[in-house]
Amino acid sequence: MAAGGRAAWGVVDQVLSSATNVVLGVVVARSVSLEHFGAFSAVYLTYILLGLLSRAASSEVLIVRYSASPPSEQRQGVQASVGTALLTGFVGAAICVAVALLTGGVLRSGFLVLALCMPGLFLQDAWRFAFFVQGRPAAAATNDLLWAVVQFSALAAVAAVAEVSVVTAILAWGVGAYACSAIGALQARALPAPGQARWWWRSHRDLIPRFVAEYAVGRGSGQLSFFLIAAVTSLAAFGALRAANLLLGPLNVLFASVAVVAVPEAVRLYRRAPARVWNLCLVSAAAMAGVAVLAGGALMVLPDAIGQSFLGDSWPGARQVVLPLSLAAAALATQMASLIGLRAMALARRSLNARLAVAPVRLGFATGGAVLGGAVGAAWGLAAAEIAGAIVHWRQLAMGSAQDLAASSESPRDARAAADVSAASGTAVTASTKGAEGAGMGVSL
Repeated sequence: MAAGGRAAWGVVDQVLSSATNVVLGVVVARSVSLEHFGAFSAVYLTYILLGLLSRAASSEVLIVRYSASPPSEQRQGVQASVGTALLTGFVGAAICVAVALLTGGVLRSGFLVLALCMPGLFLQDAWRFAFFVQGRPAAAATNDLLWAVVQFSALAAVAAVAEVSVVTAILAWGVGAYACSAIGALQARALPAPGQARWWWRSHRDLIPRFVAEYAVGRGSGQLSFFLIAAVTSLAAFGALRAANLLLGPLNVLFASVAVVAVPEAVRLYRRAPARVWNLCLVSAAAMAGVAVLAGGALMVLPDAIGQSFLGDSWPGARQVVLPLSLAAAALATQMASLIGLRAMALARRSLNARLAVAPVRLGFATGGAVLGGAVGAAWGLAAAEIAGAIVHWRQLAMGSAQDLAASSESPRDARAAADVSAASGTAVTASTKGAEGAGMGVSL
């Protein structure tokens, strides 16, 4: 029941986070020209890409290594992780300044303002994940709600005296992030420890590079596949795929909600009863894949009048590709479920191997399908690629589970778990004495 409550709060938090981003985009789109909205989109995409890499280096590691740690060690891990995220925020700011110097006009202004906001944006995101590690998803949802209130209040104040622009929208967004970063520290009763970033990297260098590579390969291949489809087909075919993806968008929110809650729960479950992690992965896969198939079926029988009210003239093209894309979403959900188990066992090498194996298959099948059958062929190519990817991911999980079982038969489980905890997080106490020595997993369809 406690885990169910945390899962429910995780869904609430993810819906809040996603809805806030969508509303911000709509406000900007309705307030500026198409060219300026394109500049805002480029700035926002840069934040997303850099933020995912920062999350891989800080928050993902925190979840895997500290979700089952004692409170004192967990607190040390949270401070080091959030401090690392803050430091990577300054690195991201430097990248944005460099990009701004290479551009001009509204794009330059947007990147410069993003540079000012980047540390706060990364810090707020890191506090969210810290609360999930602590088993406090309600605190994460509260923080996201307050962020929405602050940023949209700031936007309303701007709109009352002037026109909303790319710069003012990003500033309001960033001001909200900084305010809720401070609130997050109050909620956690802890401060970021950027001085421990060096220790954090050294202690978790077996995970950080692989997690960063996973995000880069997974997200990169997913987005690149759509650009390749557009290059070999037409804008109409590309538009049909994106329109169907918009209809299936709520699935991404659901899957991200499951992942952000299930991984910490799986880590804690692995410490108590390792054999049950496999069952958790199976249940998660069946539930998420079932929802994806049902959503696709519902969209297939959706009356044309309702579909056109949502998508207008894009509805007929979107309807043609809904079925294969929903199957792709179901297969992707099973991949994410296998990653829950791989994260729980800290098998970063196996999860990275799975991503590296799937990326070229995804690109090849999507492009080949587009050449042979346009939008419909590309959609079926994506479905085939994700199904193949699910097989690869579950094979890696099965091999990792067998390896873990063999290791447990050679040494007592309790002793090995205690050693794992000590190796993963026990050195946090040492780091605190060293001062200066010692932030949709998944690919959106």
